[in-house]
Parts: sequence; structure tokens; C-alpha cells
Amino acid sequence: GIMHTNYKAYAQNHYSGILTGPLVGKLSSLMVRAYCDKVIKLSPVLQSYAAPYKEVVCNVHGIRQDFFTVPQNPQAQGVYFLGKLLWAKGLDKLLALEATYRKLTGSYFPIDIYGSGPEEDEIRKSF
Repeated sequence: GIMHTNYKAYAQNHYSGILTGPLVGKLSSLMVRAYCDKVIKLSPVLQSYAAPYKEVVCNVHGIRQDFFTVPQNPQAQGVYFLGKLLWAKGLDKLLALEATYRKLTGSYFPIDIYGSGPEEDEIRKSF
């Protein structure tokens, strides 16, 4: 199977997350161990499925390697988000980080947002 979504994180962010997060995590691990020969995770930040011998991280989503390369210019600054525009992807945490950065420095850090989604208008207004 290819893991596109971190369902455990979505469950943890739900209002019942204290119960649903661990439950979804355990069920996912059981299903992976029982039914998957190999798990191709799109990112190492996805949950571990208690089967490290089956897990591999691989770029199978069509994003060019250029986007993963650290710029050679040590003065380069900024952040970008590339993905489906949903608050559940952590954009609320990025906003909080940006607010903290502004308190410390007096300005916002540069950020580019690429993507679309059902919460796009609200997210773009917030940034």
C-alpha cells in the first residue's frame, strides 16, 4: 500500500482525538502488518506502523526532486507550503509560528502557498 494520508494525525486533531487518535493508530498498524507486503510512505513524518521492516519512504507523488533540494544560497530565506489547502495539514500551526516570529522580529517571514482545496479562501485570507 502507499500511505498518502496520516490518518492518525487527522484523528488526533478531531475533538475526540484523545480517544480516536490512538485507536486509529493501532488499527492502522494492525491492518498494515496483516495486509501490506511493503508500505511506501510519502514522507518520514507519517506515523510508524510498527513494521519498520516493511516501511520505505519514496517520492511517488509527482513532486520534482528540485522541491526537496536545499538552496545553495545560505542567505535564502522563506517557507513554502505545497499541498491540498486544509487546516488539518498544519497550516494553523504555521500561522501560530509566524505570529511568534513577528513578536520576536517585528515582521513576518516570507511564505508562498501553492495548492487548492475546500478551505482555500479562508486559508489565503489568514496568510
